[in-house]
Amino acid sequence: MSQDNTNLVEETLSKLAETGVASKLDELDAIDINLQTNPIKAIQGEIESASLVATGMVIKKDLRVEKMELQTDSIAINPLSVAFGKVELTQATRASMRVILTEADMNRAFNSDYIRSKLPSLTIIKDNQSMTIDIQQ
Repeated sequence: MSQDNTNLVEETLSKLAETGVASKLDELDAIDINLQTNPIKAIQGEIESASLVATGMVIKKDLRVEKMELQTDSIAINPLSVAFGKVELTQATRASMRVILTEADMNRAFNSDYIRSKLPSLTIIKDNQSMTIDIQQ
């Protein structure tokens, strides 16, 4: 296959990945996903490498990330699972990620109903007496 066909496949897969990730988020300022592969490997569910750079990602209404950068080595996925809207890895992959949170992002997260529902009440012992502290804003 020609280099032009490979580039077209990579560009198409990258745009599909961007659309898929964006559809799972509540908000997103920008996203750029680059998948490196060749058409034969892509059909078999193999990606040589992937990179993602996203800004302003929000999930669960209040969990915001200012910027996220992700780099992976080869990825092997089940191509049939993708047809059903789910990405299922068939083997481990090596990845590195860098996440930037602002002070406002952290405050927003810790004040969110989602995070507060995940934080249990804390029981502490002071002067041989047990006290329960409920997490508040």
